[in-house]
Amino acid sequence: MNWYNGTIPEAVAEAKRTNKLFLVYIEGNDEMSRQMSETYNDPVVAGKLSSNSVIALKLVADSIPYKQFCAIYPVLVIPSSFFLGNGAPIEIITGSLPPDDFSKKLDKLFDTYERSFNVKIESHGGISASSLPQEDEVSIPSGSQNESLESEPSTSEPAPSTSQTATAAEACLQEKIERARILVEAQRQQKAEEEKQKEKEDEIRRRNEGKAIQQAQQTRQENELKEWAKNRAKEKEEERLAREKVKAMIAQDRAERAAKYQQTKEAEQAEKERIGPIS
Repeated sequence: MNWYNGTIPEAVAEAKRTNKLFLVYIEGNDEMSRQMSETYNDPVVAGKLSSNSVIALKLVADSIPYKQFCAIYPVLVIPSSFFLGNGAPIEIITGSLPPDDFSKKLDKLFDTYERSFNVKIESHGGISASSLPQEDEVSIPSGSQNESLESEPSTSEPAPSTSQTATAAEACLQEKIERARILVEAQRQQKAEEEKQKEKEDEIRRRNEGKAIQQAQQTRQENELKEWAKNRAKEKEEERLAREKVKAMIAQDRAERAAKYQQTKEAEQAEKERIGPIS
């Protein structure tokens, strides 16, 4: 898509000078803006808008040119596409549209522009040279020709004046702004409801996580207590076995001493009996 490279005043002046349809696209950095930018880059859409029939200007949200534009035309939704004819809004498209739907929308816009501003766009590719002349170029017939024109009744309805067209366009703009305001309010309420629901879900998740942590701590403490009791029981058993071993060793030592003493005593007694009584 080939966008106009000049400033807003330059684009407005060029649109008025050449009597062209003026498009202002407000682009954000969200997903919807990315989708709408892809629509503008579609070959069919870009072919229609890149012709001589449209001056297309892209403004980035929150930029200085964007703020200058908002001072004249309120921007309630991003992305938005403003179609202006001689400074009067013809159509405001908010959000994003797929290429096919947007292309059909462009065809209707071109037709509306032709009817409202008496401009002929040839095959939606450019403004023909047969646009209506300005008032200072119109020659008024005189004599019998003028009388003949006055005597013939008009069979066609009078074309709407520029002021009527501007008034209708202004009313249409106000209606679109109101619809956009309602849409923004609905989106705000929906977002607030979603945030409220998210807060509830987060609170439930935090509580569940707290319970899980508390349960894990309790389980760990119980396991640590069981492990301590197990180790304590093992230590007691080892101490008991050690005491039993010491007791067994003491008893064995006593038995060995008693057996040795008895053996020594019996040996002495036998020696005495062998020698006999001393005379």
